[in-house]
Amino acid sequence: MAKTVSFREFLEVFNVVEDLDTPQVHADIADWLETTQDDPRRTLMAFRHCGKSHLVCLYVAWRLYVDPNLTILVISAKQKLATRNAQMMRKVIETHPLTKSLVPAGDAQWQTTSFTVNRPKTLLNPSVNTTSMDSDFIGMHADLIIGDDIETKDSVATEDKRLSLREKLYEFPNLADHHLFVGTPHHADSIYSEQIKRGYNVVQFPIYREDEDGNRTYLWPEKFGERKTAALQSDMSTAHFESQMLLIPRSVSDSLIMVEMIRDYDEEIEFNTIERANDLPPLHYAMLMDQKVVDLVGYVDQASGKAGRDRAVLSVVARDQEDRTFVVRVVELPPIDELTGFEPQALAIIETLKEVECNRVVVETGQLSVMESEIRKAGNKLKYRVHIQTYARRINKVTFIAEILEPIVKGGRLYLHRQARDESHFMEEITDFPHGKSDDCIDATAGAIFHLTKVPTRWLPQSRMIDGIHRGNRSSTLVRSGSSRRQTIDALRKKFVQTRR
Repeated sequence: MAKTVSFREFLEVFNVVEDLDTPQVHADIADWLETTQDDPRRTLMAFRHCGKSHLVCLYVAWRLYVDPNLTILVISAKQKLATRNAQMMRKVIETHPLTKSLVPAGDAQWQTTSFTVNRPKTLLNPSVNTTSMDSDFIGMHADLIIGDDIETKDSVATEDKRLSLREKLYEFPNLADHHLFVGTPHHADSIYSEQIKRGYNVVQFPIYREDEDGNRTYLWPEKFGERKTAALQSDMSTAHFESQMLLIPRSVSDSLIMVEMIRDYDEEIEFNTIERANDLPPLHYAMLMDQKVVDLVGYVDQASGKAGRDRAVLSVVARDQEDRTFVVRVVELPPIDELTGFEPQALAIIETLKEVECNRVVVETGQLSVMESEIRKAGNKLKYRVHIQTYARRINKVTFIAEILEPIVKGGRLYLHRQARDESHFMEEITDFPHGKSDDCIDATAGAIFHLTKVPTRWLPQSRMIDGIHRGNRSSTLVRSGSSRRQTIDALRKKFVQTRR
């Protein structure tokens, strides 16, 4: 039998051919995947953006290179991701110098979501079959199952969804003898926590490791060093960062928003016009607290507003060129009228938008579908035209509020106008979140912030800049200094390419 190379070497060959780096964390993951491949139950947890799926696709190609008769079932959270993974696996096999001989001559065995490589044996199951957790597993069998990021924010959002996820996992032993799970936790009640308790071989690669003295070692310092990690932590909720980056299972409800970091202000937006010569149109711009405003938007959280029911709320927010977010107004709208319906709410919306000179409003769609037309009528009546957008939110409300508001608040970038503090329940709701009785004001505000224009990175102050992709020096031991890329590739092929006879 021809000599085969290790998975780390296989990975390095592919990266050199594709002109990519091999960071040390990828090399370490590759070593662990190879040395533990005989274990029947394994779990690889690695921080978000670490390149887990990329490594999984290469790992599948390497396993087929070592044993073409192996059958693998790769299961993703959604079919779109499963199809993407299959495309990547086929590309690796087609382009890697060590696996080109595995590509079959015709297209019949080379399908979108399943494919079979050239192999000595005639087997019932394809070499690789990719599917999703939404699929029916009846008739699927393989030597190895790989669960690639099957725990997602959506799949663990409620207790029923977490139970449904586990019920699907109970089917895995009937599909294959060997299981490999790759992912990050999204909830305190994570499947990965359960796997640790059940004795799985579990390895963790967080974005950094910290010793007893608080000294940090960053696992991918060229791309996710101290500065980039600090920026990510600033832009994520605490629970989200700890789960996705430090691999500590947390729920959104574990986090409490640091309300003491919210800043008060009472200035109003100033709108200015610069007249220009040569018949050029005038320039219009807005200023707030000595900085240019880059966007201003209102958001309507619909409700009847009746006593004992949810409040109907309009929130107007702005963002400046320093990436500060301003809550300009939070207005609790009057209840619907038995005779005129939503007209009182619509008039209050237009009056507020006109007061702060905001001409864009987003209406959250729901059962109360008439609000959009009522706002148009009110705009015509008060002679103030606004651009109306509709938005159907599907994400869990508590998760949405936490992930939008907490990063801005803890970074000291949320400014609350005195009107919102004094004339709405905003502060009461955000103080009690996520265990308060109501959350209508902060929900509308989170919705408005979600629709604000992102500030271009080049505008941000230096303290808020985030490093771009850094290729740095290759950690590959196969790349020799002074060698051209073509010389390196030729040397690799000479060393590793083995002819199967």
